Amino acid sequence: MSMGRHTTWLLACVALACAAAAQADELAATPYRPSVGTPAALSAPGYFEIEAGVAVETGSGTRTTSIPALLKYAFTPRVGVSFGFTPWLRIRSAAGHQSGHGDGSLTLKLAQPLSDDFMLGGELTTSLALASSGLGSEHADRTLNLIGSGDVAGLHIDLNLNRTRLGDAQASGVSRGLTGWSLGASRALTPQWGLGLEVSGTRQSGTNSTRQWLAGAGWSLSPLLVLDAFVARSASGSERGHTFGLGFTRLLAN
Repeated sequence: MSMGRHTTWLLACVALACAAAAQADELAATPYRPSVGTPAALSAPGYFEIEAGVAVETGSGTRTTSIPALLKYAFTPRVGVSFGFTPWLRIRSAAGHQSGHGDGSLTLKLAQPLSDDFMLGGELTTSLALASSGLGSEHADRTLNLIGSGDVAGLHIDLNLNRTRLGDAQASGVSRGLTGWSLGASRALTPQWGLGLEVSGTRQSGTNSTRQWLAGAGWSLSPLLVLDAFVARSASGSERGHTFGLGFTRLLAN
């Protein structure tokens, strides 16, 4: 399927979400997009919530276009699960291009409020080797992520610290353990508009550390539907990369 048809599919999903969005005082979407890290809070209990978007990443002579999606469900305000998948992925380089679908993920998430303004969270994630040949991992990666979220001086802060055990064998001298982190701050400018900034990175013994700076904006069409856009710049040793994208978060409630 061509990129044009996939873009049409995504726009159709957004249009349907806009048409279905209804005002609701007691329910609201809980976007995890577009940040690398996630907030400690779960989505509204008893309802499915879906996130999807388009992301384009360039760097090191390659261009990667993807349509990531995430389906979330919270059983209670403290326990939930999510399923991530990438129905379409294309990588272009000087050697040619390859397209198909990417890997998936399954996450168990726990949350514990400590006060009205602060919450702790934890995620246990296993990747799912679902990708087309050459577009993903052949074995499952497993990640433990610890989250702290709080409101300070009009800002919402999310801190993520995680450790991943990579399933695939690494190059000689490179550890299969990967440490990641992110620190994000967001602020509501109006009831509809909000801005966010995030810095994140990874560290893996035997290879270069990475760093990424991300700026994003969100627009609430209704409490149940939030649109977003973002730009990011990454660095790993002497290599530089850029990513931009847009998407939506929709709580499937009437």
